[in-house]
Amino acid sequence: MVELPEYSLTGFQEIKSFLIHFAKKSPIAEIFLNRFNEIEYVYSILSDFDSKALYLRLVMANVFAELTKNPYISYQIAGYNYAGESKESFNTKIKHPDIQDFIPYYPTKDQGDRAKSLYDTFIVEQYSYHSAENNVTIRPQPGDICIDGGGYIADTAIWMAEICHASKVYEFEFIKENVICSLKNIKHRACENTIKIIEAALSDKHGEMLYLDKDFSTWGAEIIRDPSSFIRKYGKDKLNSCSTTTIDYVCKELNIIPNFIKMDIEGAEVMALEGGKSIIKNHSPKLALSAYHKKTDLLDIPIKIKEINSKYDIYLNCQNIFSELDFFAIVTK
Repeated sequence: MVELPEYSLTGFQEIKSFLIHFAKKSPIAEIFLNRFNEIEYVYSILSDFDSKALYLRLVMANVFAELTKNPYISYQIAGYNYAGESKESFNTKIKHPDIQDFIPYYPTKDQGDRAKSLYDTFIVEQYSYHSAENNVTIRPQPGDICIDGGGYIADTAIWMAEICHASKVYEFEFIKENVICSLKNIKHRACENTIKIIEAALSDKHGEMLYLDKDFSTWGAEIIRDPSSFIRKYGKDKLNSCSTTTIDYVCKELNIIPNFIKMDIEGAEVMALEGGKSIIKNHSPKLALSAYHKKTDLLDIPIKIKEINSKYDIYLNCQNIFSELDFFAIVTK
């Protein structure tokens, strides 16, 4: 186990003194302290005890992760047992021949992460949440129309189509190697009539150009804000580009109303929510939104959901140390 700084957090009443204690040593603690009223607000709108407890642990965990420079410390403090375990060791444990064959096509760069990705999607079902306290389940239902923002290799889209029996899935993916793998996996599972790939990045505006480094990981892409400077330094051949679109624009063009929206889009979740605010406000689709790309996702994502549609009940979940953190939202009344 990793040695932790000497401090304990036993309840929400201590969170402010915790942040004050570390604000001078930790920039994220200072940010959280300055936005403490928003921490209180998000805590108040989370809809079950498990979500609230995890939220408090993660506020503290993000601070300790910064102080210790250990990427897994967050999960140790959040109460998981895998802290400190290597990804290679974890992959060895979870290798499962059925799911390895289920999705056989993978980007060359990501072969080492294959087992982890498939385990998250098909075994622990990362984009599904059940609140025992409220007897509420958030996941695609048979017949649902789904949006898969950040489709990667179509593993989540195939989970939606085959496991959840969605009637239609629209996968948004713009990294070329991922699109090629997605098409092959969709064909392998005979899901061509159910899953449609849209080669664009979800955002708050339609038709903008984004520029990316061709050497980025196929797990996700970091946007280059100054392409001219990048070209001068690395050359034009290293630059990739794609266009943006919005949920509202696509839904209007295709004449669809989605029932379930999943996003794992490298920190652009809040912008994409803004780009889908008409659908989200007027039709209340179920939401599953990744919240691990930015420390402030813990604040910005749930606040944005409530800003668009105050009827949503919001939950927070993380399956294990290598699964990603997600907010879930549903309108039940």
